[in-house]
Amino acid sequence: MKTKTRVRFDANDVPGGEQTVLSPSRCGPDVAEVQEWPIRRPVVEVRLEANDPRLSLLLQLLLVHKVEWSEDRWDEYTDEEYESAPLIEIPGTFEVEVLGGPRFGTDYDLSTACPTCGAG
Repeated sequence: MKTKTRVRFDANDVPGGEQTVLSPSRCGPDVAEVQEWPIRRPVVEVRLEANDPRLSLLLQLLLVHKVEWSEDRWDEYTDEEYESAPLIEIPGTFEVEVLGGPRFGTDYDLSTACPTCGAG
């Protein structure tokens, strides 16, 4: 089993750009990708094994530059590990992301919403 980690942060939040934290942590294009989203700002996604020394260095640099990030962790198993542990729990293999709402310019008419809970 290998525990993998995905770290995401906004490239514009890093003074001097994303290379300010990627270069010193040795996170090159083999593990880091800048995703240019048409509506949002560029997002950097770095995928590393949880025990990779580059991960702790990257997180330290993000802290130093006061950059907020999100972090996901999951376990990946080999076929042999699955076969030797038939009771292992297997999570779903798909990801669902909904891109919309107020962050993307959607306006909602809340004039008839409940004043207490906001439903309606």
